[in-house]
Amino acid sequence: MGSKDGSNVSRLLDDNERLLDRNEIVGLLNVVNGSEDFYSILCKADRLSRSEFNNRGIVFAQIGLNAEPCSVNCKFCSRGENHYSLDTS
Repeated sequence: MGSKDGSNVSRLLDDNERLLDRNEIVGLLNVVNGSEDFYSILCKADRLSRSEFNNRGIVFAQIGLNAEPCSVNCKFCSRGENHYSLDTS
């Protein structure tokens, strides 16, 4: 099993009747990248997304002409000024 804590990932992914609790979610987040469990989670996420959104998606992309930190500071974005990833010198 590819999880660090030995949780039963297949059982969690097959249970569509209830919300997962905090410990189960943490267990899924601790699955080892590249493991069989990891790819099972990706497959389930793909099926759920395609089902929910009727096989449609929206692509969001940034095109920047300047390379400086952004004041909007989104936590997911590498351009946020509090966690800017490019060398500013």
